[in-house]
Amino acid sequence: MVVDQRLVERIPSGLALDMAALSEPTACVLRAIDRAGIRPGSTALIVGAGPMGLLLSCLLPRCGVATVLVSEPSPERRRLAESFGAVVFDPRGSDLAAWVRSETRGRGVDYAFEAVGSASALEDAIDATDVGGTVIVVGVANPAARAQVSPHAIFAKELTIVGAWGVETTFTRAMGLLSTLNPRDLITDRFGLDDVEAAIGLARRGAAGKVLLAPGLERK
Repeated sequence: MVVDQRLVERIPSGLALDMAALSEPTACVLRAIDRAGIRPGSTALIVGAGPMGLLLSCLLPRCGVATVLVSEPSPERRRLAESFGAVVFDPRGSDLAAWVRSETRGRGVDYAFEAVGSASALEDAIDATDVGGTVIVVGVANPAARAQVSPHAIFAKELTIVGAWGVETTFTRAMGLLSTLNPRDLITDRFGLDDVEAAIGLARRGAAGKVLLAPGLERK
């Protein structure tokens, strides 16, 4: 296989391959944090605790966020986020914005990370953000998706809404960070190449953390 050297990154000595496999989502998360402009002592909401949301729950406290809230319907993913220090919430049949206000003395959060890739998640993030807050869109949505956003809410709360797309410059930082962070608990399942369909099916069900393909593993 021949690959342009600009598209590869050297794995640091001592970094395990399973941790290196987290470099791409970690690089995307670092870009989202950069775009947010985190202030120490702030509050943050993560809508969605897939691999990106779970990585955010690991990294935001290291950036100075005092309180990390996570909204996630999967009990397995909520347990993972809670193990990383987040306060978790099951949004099914409940009012997310009301819960966020109850956890922030009626204010809402300073930063809301939409990590699902859905229109409704973006709407929830906007509703839960405090005056002067920032909404960061890091989830990958269907290009045809459309959100029902209130222009008045953006105006009245003076919100900033930014997108975060992973960039090459954050890959090196991600590799270095993974050498010290070591979020191995985020990897919940490993499959051999013969079990690709099972791995994809598990990931799509939305109950696992990070699902890895590991060449050499025997069929389950």
